[in-house]
Amino acid sequence: MKIKLALIFIFAVLVLALFTYEQIVPPFSSGDFMPQFSLLDTKGNKINLSDFRGQPVLIHFWATWCPQCVEEIPLLNNFAASSSKIKVLAVSEDEAKEAVAEFFRGLEPSFPVLMDSEGLVADTYKSYKVPETFLLDENGKFLHRFIGAVSWDNPKVLKKVEELLYLGR
Repeated sequence: MKIKLALIFIFAVLVLALFTYEQIVPPFSSGDFMPQFSLLDTKGNKINLSDFRGQPVLIHFWATWCPQCVEEIPLLNNFAASSSKIKVLAVSEDEAKEAVAEFFRGLEPSFPVLMDSEGLVADTYKSYKVPETFLLDENGKFLHRFIGAVSWDNPKVLKKVEELLYLGR
């Protein structure tokens, strides 16, 4: 009985260690080429990440059921509308396209809203929580990962993004 408990304990510790390792060690390093993907937007159009080669991209993982995301999306929308340099792609983790359409009723997004209902792109990017945002340079290389909600209207955040883009060259 003690051996069984010890084996169960060791197995649980190993699983926890692997999960913690995934959370602590960044999945990408600065300069890594990011995985390409294709998703349908809420209007049924196929959008490829490669369509935006030549300009920096923010890939924002979010969901309508996430309170932080609900607060952040209008700020991100304003950021996207005011930025001619950076393309924003909002990747919804919602299962139902209708929930996303309802969310944007009365708020016209200034960026493509993509559906990742099965979480395949989120898994590829090792994005296991929302909101989470990845900044890519104009060549599709990783620059930075923002974990949690970001105040996209904060001058310090805007300066950080500018510095990352400048240093990424």
